Amino acid sequence: MAGTTTSHTPFFTGRIASWSRRHRRWVLLGWVLFAVLTIGSCVGIGANEDLVEEGSGESAEAGRLLEDRFGSGGDEGGGAETIVFSHPTLTVDDPEYAAVVQGLLGELRDLRGTYAYTTGGETEVVSGIRMFSDTLSHYDIGAPREFSPLVSQNATGGDVTFANATIERVESDEVEKVTRAVSEAASRSGFEILIGGSATMAKQTTD
Repeated sequence: MAGTTTSHTPFFTGRIASWSRRHRRWVLLGWVLFAVLTIGSCVGIGANEDLVEEGSGESAEAGRLLEDRFGSGGDEGGGAETIVFSHPTLTVDDPEYAAVVQGLLGELRDLRGTYAYTTGGETEVVSGIRMFSDTLSHYDIGAPREFSPLVSQNATGGDVTFANATIERVESDEVEKVTRAVSEAASRSGFEILIGGSATMAKQTTD
């Protein structure tokens, strides 16, 4: 008589918990993206509607490109900027593409602002405060190109990808430093690079 064996199949929630423990980085990334998109839809919808309808400004263009490629709005809200990179032929696997993305994000992390505050009846100037505390791109998550949630192919065969830059402190009169860095990176690289988010959209709305 043949022997019998039994196996234990874990409940669905148990399998999910086990997968989550093995893939902590993906779980964290998923929650970050979910939180960013949720905050952006709740906080930024008023200003974003006006800019997109008017069809003007770099932030509006970034929002349209994100909507086309990823189905999400460009305004991250809650103190963040989204940077969109697109090239007609290069993909994120090409070293030139990686150099442009990582180079610009490094420039943004290195940006410093000069701020003044009043204490004891006297005005003191504090300089060297960084504008962005952190950045996140396709190259930080360790996913293959075909599985990356931050990459999509454009109409000409190249890739479009977006990165997130978390704002430490960016005053309205300092936004030009950010947009100039993006514009110069696009000019010297041949990429289309757009930026949109809480600081740049607030500046454009005010202007």
